Amino acid sequence: MPNCPAARFNHHPKPRTGNAMCYADITTHADGTATALCYCGWTEQHASADAADAAAAAHQYAAEFDAADH
Repeated sequence: MPNCPAARFNHHPKPRTGNAMCYADITTHADGTATALCYCGWTEQHASADAADAAAAAHQYAAEFDAADH
């Protein structure tokens, strides 16, 4: 999990393949927006925590499938 005290939760445990480098999480902000982020450096700003969570899941699972193809 990113070293961020504001991190809300992580629904996306490390992929079981062992090959993927992505481990996504979200951080919520006081204004209600949220940031989806990943160890690989990817980030996206979102209007809600739910949207950020969906983006984090999509990013992580896409990386898992990409790694399985290689």
